[in-house]
Amino acid sequence: MVSARTVNIFAAFFALISFVFLLLVNLGTNVIQSIFIMKVEINNVTAVFGLYGSCVDSKFANFQINSFAGLFTCTKGGLISDFGTAGSKFLEAMHPIALILSFALVIIGLIAVFNSENGCLQNIFSIISIIGSIVILLAIIGDIIVFNDTNSQFQQFQQNVNVIIHPDTAGKTSFGPGFGLAIASLVFMMITICFACKSRTLTVKVKQKGCFC
Repeated sequence: MVSARTVNIFAAFFALISFVFLLLVNLGTNVIQSIFIMKVEINNVTAVFGLYGSCVDSKFANFQINSFAGLFTCTKGGLISDFGTAGSKFLEAMHPIALILSFALVIIGLIAVFNSENGCLQNIFSIISIIGSIVILLAIIGDIIVFNDTNSQFQQFQQNVNVIIHPDTAGKTSFGPGFGLAIASLVFMMITICFACKSRTLTVKVKQKGCFC
């Protein structure tokens, strides 16, 4: 029979992967320009949006940053602060909250590996993993909402691009790597739930009511 410690090792491992993916999403665009939530193209001008900033083709940008190899220029004004409605901003704010929860989950998971017989700790591990999954899901819903919010996309695009674009110009919008990483982090967090619930079952010998694994 598999021991609770072995199960906790797997749970902590998948929690760590989820944390790394969420960290990349939060660092995207401003720090790692190749990772962004969504991309908008209007009149052959491209803008990519992250949680805390956006980047556009440097020749059209309001600011010039020489350190960015002349490909893009990045400014403040991302999905959390300057993009979308109050509701979508609230949901997008779930991304950093999910990052904090996933980090806490990694710490708890590591402690649980060396204290596998502590039933209270196993309960906390399971509960936080479930809460973390819900928060990540809300963040993904926020991504989908802003993806469909064409008015906010155009307004934010205009703020970051120093050119005249006809108001009726249709933009081409696509999801970026950050959105995929968010979905992947949710998957790994759900796997963490399964292992956390299994560990609790092995520890306290009681099935946790409401746990789907």
